[in-house]
Amino acid sequence: MTLSWTGITDIATYMIHFKAETGVTINDSSISSNSSPYVHTGLTNSTKYCYIIVYSTAPATSEVCATPAAITVPTFTLTSNSATGGFNPGSAIPVEFKYNFNAGQCTGNNNFPNLSWTNTPVGTNSFVLIVEDPTGGNWVHLNLYNIPSTTSSISRIVAVTNVATFPASAGTLGTNDFGSNQWGGPCPPSGTGTHTYYFKIYALNSSSIGAMSKIKRAAFEATYSANILGSSQITGTSSF
Repeated sequence: MTLSWTGITDIATYMIHFKAETGVTINDSSISSNSSPYVHTGLTNSTKYCYIIVYSTAPATSEVCATPAAITVPTFTLTSNSATGGFNPGSAIPVEFKYNFNAGQCTGNNNFPNLSWTNTPVGTNSFVLIVEDPTGGNWVHLNLYNIPSTTSSISRIVAVTNVATFPASAGTLGTNDFGSNQWGGPCPPSGTGTHTYYFKIYALNSSSIGAMSKIKRAAFEATYSANILGSSQITGTSSF
């Protein structure tokens, strides 16, 4: 709860008296403040609190009452949609986004799916995106870092000769487990069943970080725990 009042010249300390009902007097609980405004913390949401302010020998101010309420912070959310050139989270990733590898093992186009994110945490200065396959031994399909804080989506990228060229607004590509500084789409080995691919975005308070190479989610989170303001992830599946 933020309390504010008109200050008086030469008054060094104000006594703020309060209680959780009307009729506050100078005998009720008090806190001191050197200036306005004052933020009163530790209150119970949905409970009405009343206040008076006293300084020097002057009469107390008129009583004011207010009820604090919880602030709902929107959830940082990553998403994709098949209707906009992506895939539907939790379902099969379309063939066009799969890798083209090993003489027919994977016969996709290696396009990159549309991704977008909303409700960026306050204080975000950049993003990092990691795509990883825990079913395949935490195989890293993408390390994308230093994504500008002004970016909130990456449009579907059509690959040329199996290479999806990312725009500058998408940040910097690190090395994946295919050994290239590129996007490598899903390519589960034959006979290993259905693999689940994790697309995870991180909001960071840093505007830039050092080069990333084959960095997995767990390692990134351990290294940059002090810089991560929030994260969101979606999954998609693929099988040979």
